[in-house]
This record gives sequence, structure tokens and C-alpha cells, in this order.
Amino acid sequence: VFVWLLTLSFETGNECCERSAYYGINTNLVNYLKFQLNQSSVAAVSNLTNWSGTCYVIPLIGAFLADAYLGRYWTIASFSIIYVFANKTELTRMHQQREGREQEQQHEEENS
Repeated sequence: VFVWLLTLSFETGNECCERSAYYGINTNLVNYLKFQLNQSSVAAVSNLTNWSGTCYVIPLIGAFLADAYLGRYWTIASFSIIYVFANKTELTRMHQQREGREQEQQHEEENS
């Protein structure tokens, strides 16, 4: 019974974190694409639609792998680890870009 409860808590926590990340990104992606990457409204919405569609299609690949090769537990565990590392990498990259922009602004202010 303990293993079942542990697995349930892992899957529930994982799903909550995944949904929070999805809706957090989905809500802010158009503004980021328009104002930080200077995309037009049409391009930003098109990219948002492509991103959302990809997020809903990718689980089909996971379902195929789970049914045919890995099993449910190993598929969830493997892709959760990949997801965590990918998000960590993306956050690190975004933080470095932000620091670079702040340094450029300070340099421009000093030279003005």
C-alpha cells in the first residue's frame, strides 16, 4: 500500500508542476514573443498555436513508447527527468540573457 501511495503522490505532484508550467508559459508567451523578441502579433499568435499544438501531440509519442517499449512508470519517470533538465536549461539561458541585457544597458548609461 505504501508503494502505491508514493507512486500516486509522485504522479500527482508531477502533473501539478507540469500543468503549472504549461499554463504559466502559455499565458505569457505572446507578450514575450511580441515585446522581447519583437515579433508581429500574427507571428506571435502563430508560434503560440504551434507550441500549444505540439504540447498536445507529444503525449501521443509517450503513450506509444509506454505501450510498446518502456511501460507506464518508466515512461513517466524518464520524460519527467528530461522535462526538469530542459526547464532548468531554459531558465538558466533566460537568466543569462537578462543579465547580458542589464550589463548592456549599464554600459550604455555610463557612456551617455
